Amino acid sequence: MASSSKSGASSASQVQPVGAHAPSGTVFANQSDGEVVIPGLRSTADSLLTNQPDSSAVVAPSRDAPYVRRHRQRRTTLPRSTRGWSRAIVWSLIGVTGVGVLYGMFGRIDRTVNATGTLRPVGGVTAVSSPVSTVVEQVLVKGGDVVKEGDPLLIFDQGSLKQQRNQLISQKKIWTKEKVLLAVQLGIPVDPQISAEAQRELDINTYEVNLRSRGATAERERSRITIRQQEDNLAALRQKYAINEGIADRMRGLIAQGAMAKLELDRQEERQIELLSTIKRTEKEIEADRQRLVQSTVQEEQVPVANLKKLYAEYDNAQQQLSDVTNRLIDTEERLRLGKLLAPVSGKVFDISVKPGEVPRGDKPLMKIVPQGSLEAELKISNLDIGHLDVGMPVDVRVNSFPFTEYGALEGKLASIGADSKEATQEVPMEHFIAVAKLDGDSLTKDGKTYNLRPGMAVTGLIQMGTRPAISLISDRFKSFMDAPNTIR
Repeated sequence: MASSSKSGASSASQVQPVGAHAPSGTVFANQSDGEVVIPGLRSTADSLLTNQPDSSAVVAPSRDAPYVRRHRQRRTTLPRSTRGWSRAIVWSLIGVTGVGVLYGMFGRIDRTVNATGTLRPVGGVTAVSSPVSTVVEQVLVKGGDVVKEGDPLLIFDQGSLKQQRNQLISQKKIWTKEKVLLAVQLGIPVDPQISAEAQRELDINTYEVNLRSRGATAERERSRITIRQQEDNLAALRQKYAINEGIADRMRGLIAQGAMAKLELDRQEERQIELLSTIKRTEKEIEADRQRLVQSTVQEEQVPVANLKKLYAEYDNAQQQLSDVTNRLIDTEERLRLGKLLAPVSGKVFDISVKPGEVPRGDKPLMKIVPQGSLEAELKISNLDIGHLDVGMPVDVRVNSFPFTEYGALEGKLASIGADSKEATQEVPMEHFIAVAKLDGDSLTKDGKTYNLRPGMAVTGLIQMGTRPAISLISDRFKSFMDAPNTIR
């Protein structure tokens, strides 16, 4: 027991055998297993389990021992698994950040312009109209039928066609005669075989023109005579005014000598004033007549030119009307020969608006034919995007009826871009440009099954303008943020 006291002499508190008396703060040691016991605490696990007091573990301090604060130093450490997960998360974040920065610097993303539109056949839809206003006897096709160019579409009533042909023949005669008359007046060579009626009308028109010319010449001559008469009257008035002025001077001399009353001089001066007013009025009338004469002369010289322009305009109109009536007459005779309306192009018939027994309206087509050929996409481009587009850019066309993720898209290229913008409509509430994209196909495929597309289907076009760095997504937002204060007023 003495050797144990010596071995613990270097520590801050002496370690003594259990049961020995020791000052306050002394730590006792159990010699059997080297356990350190703090006075006042149960230190063994056996005493805690059996709930029995351990006299060797607890030593009651003396009453007069000073109070000393007792504590145990604890050290907190994390388990090895927790430290491993922390390092893994940190390095994962660093790795993801590094990969993101490298991808942003070297990765490329597509630049596209989105535009909505519809599919349409190449060449557009053909509207079939009736060349004549006649009763439809029978409609030979129905909506959805596929026809070839030259196939009969409907049959007209022959009686109405004959009446229409007679009307066109009468119109052709009228316009032919009008064209000949105008050609003769203009000096244009015409067929020498002119009917007697046309020659009589030409003579009447020529005589009427000569009468108007003679009347204008006579009126101009009367204006000249009137001006000469007014000039003679003006000369007489001026001479009279000079004589009266001399009389007035002599009267002033007599009044100065007292041989005449001043009243006579006043009357003479009053007559002079009236005479001077008449002279001035006559001068103005002469000047006005001269202006009218000049104007009438100029108009007479301009009338032939204006008349010539009018004759040329009427001649062109007569020639155009004659050509139109002749074409309609030829077509009507052909319809009489066939009695049918033929398909102008090959394709599928739809939107039939006529029934047997009806008379077609000239401003409304009888039916429409969609060509059974390739399709193209008509896209509406906004003003914000039109400046970046050029003909030949690749386009991915996605049909709205077929989800892109399942059916894919059609590939094509921009074939044309509108030269001017279209006004806003109810469907497109903004000004836009029309662009046409040529497609490489007209069908979509899924699981080996082909789905044919139809004209009029709504589509969305993604026009490829190239690529740009992926980091531009962030830099563009940063630039927008930096430019935002410039818009503040």
